[in-house]
Amino acid sequence: SEQVIDGRSNNWLAAVCAHKGRYGMAFIDASTGEFLLGEGDARQLAKLMDGHAPSELLYPREDRAGLATTLGHWRMQALDDWAFTDDFARERLLSWFGTSSLKGFGVEDLPLGQRAAGAILHYLGETRHDRMAHVRRIARITADDAVHLDRFTVRNLELVSPVNEGGATLLSAMDTCRTPMGARLLRRWLLFPLVSGADILDRSGRVAEFV
Repeated sequence: SEQVIDGRSNNWLAAVCAHKGRYGMAFIDASTGEFLLGEGDARQLAKLMDGHAPSELLYPREDRAGLATTLGHWRMQALDDWAFTDDFARERLLSWFGTSSLKGFGVEDLPLGQRAAGAILHYLGETRHDRMAHVRRIARITADDAVHLDRFTVRNLELVSPVNEGGATLLSAMDTCRTPMGARLLRRWLLFPLVSGADILDRSGRVAEFV
């Protein structure tokens, strides 16, 4: 409902699973249809979690001790471990997208990420999210091409939320976007600053061309 959700920012549902020090992550915004998955170490996990700031985080019940210690400050919801198994997750993803593989999405080589993404689809089905036909693709997400701004930095710099009620933020000063889609992209750019000088020049060049 547009009366409940702010269309100018994403409302992420996330899932995380772990295996031998490596993490699979998936993020979905059921209102916009954006669906992302990735894999990485604990540092990359923290970067993606802090940048997306999910409203709810799903995890395997068996991993509660480890993940609760690492991610306990997020609102967490345990699922049965079988929802994060390779076969179950892959079957859910292939069935959802109607494909025989995930190569076309560029995520075929991310089994842990697939496990997290499959668990998200299972959870949405269990919680009766029936209007999901607009989720027609899934994209690979990486953490290494952006600066890590942890949640304390984001808060103290007042990038997207003011420390004091009624205060101004960098986002509020910059956001003159005409559409909610543009506003969400600008917010993401602020929370994931580029690292590569070439990528920064490319982005600024595109902006300059439009101006």
